[in-house]
Amino acid sequence: EPGRSRWITQNGRTVIAIADTLSDGVWLRYALDATDAMRSVERQAIGSMLLCTLLSGGFAIALYVILERVNRPVERLAHELRTPLTVIRGYGELLERAKLTPEQQHTAASYIVSESERLGEISQKLLTLADARKNVFRPERIRLPELAAHLKETYPTLETEIEWEALVADRALMLSLLGNLIGNALKASSPGSPVTMRAVPGVIEIIDKGSGMTEEQLKYVNDPSHAKNPSIRSGLGVPLCHEIASLHGAALRYTSEPGKGTTATVRFHAPAAQ
Repeated sequence: EPGRSRWITQNGRTVIAIADTLSDGVWLRYALDATDAMRSVERQAIGSMLLCTLLSGGFAIALYVILERVNRPVERLAHELRTPLTVIRGYGELLERAKLTPEQQHTAASYIVSESERLGEISQKLLTLADARKNVFRPERIRLPELAAHLKETYPTLETEIEWEALVADRALMLSLLGNLIGNALKASSPGSPVTMRAVPGVIEIIDKGSGMTEEQLKYVNDPSHAKNPSIRSGLGVPLCHEIASLHGAALRYTSEPGKGTTATVRFHAPAAQ
């Protein structure tokens, strides 16, 4: 076909074929044996993916060490890490043992990269928990309209109703708290469904019209340390939010109804309300 190139594999050889038309109906056809180049690229890709797998494994070990420092149950981290580590290992073994097409290699690499990024997010949550545990925070006067505007840059569909001028809090930790609550609300909501951040003196609410939670799930998110059913645990996000709220002398409480949505309420005591 004019103006197109094709990769052709036959009898163990890979050829790139190019065809196009020149002026006056003259055809140009060109073929180049790219077998050696493709094999070299495949070897480099497999080597890179194996290295990525090894680094991800080392990263997971480091996360266990961090968890021990913040005194969190090991089973919670194991549950959080199980899925990304399984995906990384599976695709790493596939790259090592199977002969894949360039498209399949790209797919495997994409999964490994995305799951490695997920491990990075878990690490950030653990580090934030560690800071909270060690009371490493820097309270300052934060203007709520500016904080809401910053969050809208990250979550463009977020709706805001701000009637509280300012509070005293650690900006980074407060962004982490509200970011987690907003992110969870968006995940529970269908596309186009509103998620609202409402702030009145002493109270910040994140409201969604999503799928809502069952009674057992609601018990867990309101008190993660007393969950009776481990299957409803949703990772480190919920304990992180409670830690940050407690650090600021606030209480986090969820109300929800299946099919009608959820409201997460952070209620601050007098010192934070400015």
